[in-house]
Amino acid sequence: MALLPKQIPLKATRIDSSILPENFSIPYRLYVQKQSKEIENIADVTQAIAGDYVSKRETSLQSLSSPIDIKTAFSIDGTKVIGPRVTGWIAGSGPQLTGEFNASQTYAAGAAYSQAEINAIITGLVQARQRVMALEAAMRSHGLIN
Repeated sequence: MALLPKQIPLKATRIDSSILPENFSIPYRLYVQKQSKEIENIADVTQAIAGDYVSKRETSLQSLSSPIDIKTAFSIDGTKVIGPRVTGWIAGSGPQLTGEFNASQTYAAGAAYSQAEINAIITGLVQARQRVMALEAAMRSHGLIN
C-alpha cells in the first residue's frame, strides 16, 4: 500500500449561536453556523476515505478497500482501455474453445471436393465459432457486454 500523506487530524466542533459574540449580526451568525456544518461534513468524508488512499506517485502494487466507480472510461496514460458496457448482446450457447488454437490453419481443397476436405473445413469453422464463444463469455464475465 502506498505511504499515506501526512495525516492532519480534522475534528469538527459544534458551533451554536450561544457561543458567538453578541455583536455578530444575525446573517453573520447563520453564516458561521453553516460553515461549522460544512466542516463537520468534511471531517466525516475525510474519515471515510482515509482507508482508500492510493498514491499516484507510488509504483509498487497498491489496493483499495472499496470498489472503483468510473463514470465514463478507464484510461491508462491517456489511452482508453475500458469504456461503458456495450448492451444488446444475446448470450451465445455451446462449447467454448479456450485451448490451443491455430489461427493460421490452412485447408486443402481440390477441384472436386472430397468428403475429407469438407470435413476438415467444417471442423475449422466449428473451432472458430467455439473460439468466438469463448471470447464472448470472457467479455461478458468482465462486464464489457451484457
